[in-house]
Amino acid sequence: MELQHLHPQPPALRVFDAGMGDGTVLTRVMRKMHTRFPTMPFYITGKEVSLEDVRLTLDKMPDRFYEHPATVLVVTNLYYTEAPWLTPRSLAAAASLEWHEVPLQGTTAHEFEQQITALQPFLAQNWNVRRSAKTGNPLYNRPTVLVLYRDDYHFMLDQVIPHPGRARRLRPRHRLAALPCPHAGRLQGGEGGSTAGQGAGVGRPSHRHPFLGRRPGHGGDPQCLAAGESLRRRPPRHP
Repeated sequence: MELQHLHPQPPALRVFDAGMGDGTVLTRVMRKMHTRFPTMPFYITGKEVSLEDVRLTLDKMPDRFYEHPATVLVVTNLYYTEAPWLTPRSLAAAASLEWHEVPLQGTTAHEFEQQITALQPFLAQNWNVRRSAKTGNPLYNRPTVLVLYRDDYHFMLDQVIPHPGRARRLRPRHRLAALPCPHAGRLQGGEGGSTAGQGAGVGRPSHRHPFLGRRPGHGGDPQCLAAGESLRRRPPRHP
């Protein structure tokens, strides 16, 4: 429903998924995006700290690269206030940033699947977390950015593919941002609000920010989509 309100601008349609989970919702959105914009380059940034969820998400991507070859998929474990620019805020974290670019070879979903499956050792080494002594929330041990695209579309996607140190200067303005409710306050002027908010395009009327909320009593299934104007209200607190 939100896609009909989008008015993409070159060089790509940008989407920011702040908490991919197992990739089910993102995959469905990508299918619908292809139906509506079949020839437009996609730049999709997914933030996820869970190793298992990243694995499950990547398992769904070979078919997406086959159907929509002009896709750049970025998966990162950076914080909500860092992920839009793919740049850690602290100098120490920026110095240890692991940036891994994977140009997928071939033209079939099976070939893409083999290369994505071969990333398992890389994920196991870099997608590990520790618990915050203050809040108990998971924190990355090493900030990591994984960039995937089809190598035969590299020329076409040259202005879309991010590079270390370049993402912040480009100020990526995502046209669609899927935000989990517990962290929506950070995009409304709360903790880290200005950084993440500007990165996702907060305040621009042509940009859409549906929430992927969780309704109590429904097994935690993601429910989408709330109206874009919900960003102007702080999400309700749940027990």
